[in-house]
Amino acid sequence: MKNLFSIFSLCFFSIQITLGQNTNCVPDLNVTSPNVISAPGTTYSDGSYTLATVESGIPYSLTLTLLCPSDTVFETPVLYNSLEVNSMDVEQLRVTDVLGLPSGLNWDCDEASYDATSGYCYVSPGERASICITGNVIPSNIGSYNLTVKVGGSGFINGITSIEFDTDDLNTNNDILDFNNYNMIVVVPTVLGCTEASAFNFNASANSDDGSCEDVINGCINTQAFNYDASANTNDGSCIAVVNGCIDETALNFDSSANTDNGSCIAVLNGCTDATAPNYSSAANTDDGTCEDAYVYGCTDPYAYNFEVDANADNGSCVDVTAGCTNSSAFNYNADANYNDGSCV
Repeated sequence: MKNLFSIFSLCFFSIQITLGQNTNCVPDLNVTSPNVISAPGTTYSDGSYTLATVESGIPYSLTLTLLCPSDTVFETPVLYNSLEVNSMDVEQLRVTDVLGLPSGLNWDCDEASYDATSGYCYVSPGERASICITGNVIPSNIGSYNLTVKVGGSGFINGITSIEFDTDDLNTNNDILDFNNYNMIVVVPTVLGCTEASAFNFNASANSDDGSCEDVINGCINTQAFNYDASANTNDGSCIAVVNGCIDETALNFDSSANTDNGSCIAVLNGCTDATAPNYSSAANTDDGTCEDAYVYGCTDPYAYNFEVDANADNGSCVDVTAGCTNSSAFNYNADANYNDGSCV
């Protein structure tokens, strides 16, 4: 701001920032004393204020609140009809424009201060008016912008109520009430993400690394595959299809092409599997070479008196063993005995 403050301040600007959504353009009622301060999002350096950063492509909204004082003293006197003007009792101030805004941003003021005929915003001593800057800046407009808030006013010269003038009446220095120490910077919006090109989750759109980068882990990422790797995040073409079957090498139905057991394995049972053989075993599933070629009839009961070792087909001739003395000349000879038990006398 130039030529504006000396003993008294002309106005108070409070800065309210809202990014992403426009708000109603209303004055900040917390503004109670004439001054210029920097609010959150605003920086001050070398007499200039830099407003909250504008991110291109993201809706922007900023509200300035103007509190009009009752009087002011000029740092540099101005001439009006050959009269040196050092101070002014303020009757009314008006905001006529905000110059230097990047394309995409516009300004407006609160409804109570707005005059539709002139398009200006008017405020009287002790009253507040708000100046709202809203819009969306395209990426091609990235850069720094110097802003000028055009302010005019009317009042009485040097405390003399009989001499009234307006800043528009000045031949020179009619911009004495302007605010021209505001800057605005438009930047590429911050896009958080992984900026490491070799990472699994590299984000080509990100311009600010958020520490989320993940290493590439090769493997099979098909959850239906036989060799699915839950820790892998990058498919390396190694997936193997599931082949169900019996994978027990000792089982009767072992399947060398299977990689997933389906519970179908059958245990090996050795025996004669030739149904025409006399020693055929219906329980056997694996022939062990024990099948006999011909039937040999006889007693097949190994406990019978007449058991025949060579018989493979029982002919019902088995005789039970009867123990006793089989010596016919013995005193106790037993004609029914067929097995000598050593009892002869």
